[in-house]
Amino acid sequence: MKFENVVYPAFIKRENEEYGVYFPTLLPEFGWEYSLSVGCTKEEALVKAKKDLAYLLAGVLYDNEDLPSDAPIPADFVTEEMELVFITTSYSDHADEIEEHLPWRHWHIYFNRDDGDFQAVAYKNKHGLWDVKVDYLHT
Repeated sequence: MKFENVVYPAFIKRENEEYGVYFPTLLPEFGWEYSLSVGCTKEEALVKAKKDLAYLLAGVLYDNEDLPSDAPIPADFVTEEMELVFITTSYSDHADEIEEHLPWRHWHIYFNRDDGDFQAVAYKNKHGLWDVKVDYLHT
């Protein structure tokens, strides 16, 4: 699940008192409208974008999917208030946090029965299908 020094185009835009970092070609459904990362300063937003991008890419690989392409942002879509940036990230920069939190990004259901508590976790397998794992929770 590792990737090193991958680069994705994005744009940064000031909105009210914050800066948002957008990945429109990485997230085509909502990447023009919703930022992946936000910071009080431009520098803070860019630092957060590196981490958020690493989490997003790790999630893609965790779901047994291929990393998305780094398609360019069409120049005629960039307005004056946008600044084109290229975000470089690596799995190793955030590996400990990713490995701790990534499994929780999928849905979990907890339920109780007379003979004990159970947890169900869903995730995509290497064939792109959803698997559900059920574990007995000792209480």
